[in-house]
Amino acid sequence: EDTDLLNAFNAELKKFIGSPEHIALVEPFGFGKDYLPNKTTAELCAGK
Repeated sequence: EDTDLLNAFNAELKKFIGSPEHIALVEPFGFGKDYLPNKTTAELCAGK
């Protein structure tokens, strides 16, 4: 398993989600800041 790649990808994804660029891409489809995830993957996998 390439954990370095996984960690690098997750770091970039964390920077992108919620950014002005991300919001601009999803707003035409009816999504905006109110639809941003409020839980981490770890929280979801733990059943929180």
